[in-house]
Amino acid sequence: MKISVFLHHQWLSFWRGRNANKSLAIQIILGLFYLLIFLEVAGLGVLLPYLIQEKLPGKDPVVVFTSYIIYYFLVGLLVRFQLQELPSLSIQPYLTKNIRRQTMLRFLNIRSLVHIINFLPLFIFIPFTVVVIAPAYGGFAAACFLVAMLALVVNNHFFTMYIKRKTINNSWFFFAVLLLIAALKGLDYIHLLSFEKTSSAIFIYLLGHPLLSLLPLALAAFTFWVNNR
Repeated sequence: MKISVFLHHQWLSFWRGRNANKSLAIQIILGLFYLLIFLEVAGLGVLLPYLIQEKLPGKDPVVVFTSYIIYYFLVGLLVRFQLQELPSLSIQPYLTKNIRRQTMLRFLNIRSLVHIINFLPLFIFIPFTVVVIAPAYGGFAAACFLVAMLALVVNNHFFTMYIKRKTINNSWFFFAVLLLIAALKGLDYIHLLSFEKTSSAIFIYLLGHPLLSLLPLALAAFTFWVNNR
């Protein structure tokens, strides 16, 4: 059974539900609310370079921006663990059909990507990249940078799902990840490791070598594959 069949069934289930009209009204209201949030975040992405120049005169906006990317993704893991739920599917209609477990898992994983927490970062990365990075580093480098950021968002998404699944069987798994993040932050605090300098060095180097964006893509593909097992 193809993924498109699952999507079709989910669509029919939505419209045939008892509260379809009520659900549609709620979805429209939520959609307008999300649109407002997206517009505000996109505005921040456009204004960010000017805010950096105002607050940190003489600093390169690209260097400042890239120095906080690792921070963003680490904090994002903790936020996702609280807000991001494991995907689920009513399997009863499919019990009598010959459907591979991997096919259902693949559908659930792909569907789970449709979440506001995955779209919000793009409304910062895209405007900043278009306004600042593209003029400074060229269109190809800017496009590859965006691909890398999108891949890291996807990686964070599936890595969070992996952690939550592991935590169901062993609650200490989450605390081990939390302890690792705390240890890295501790090294940063005592100046044995600088998150800002490391982050900036990595992503400035990526801008200078755009094809390295294939590495985040490979990482995202790997975490997706792990969650499909």
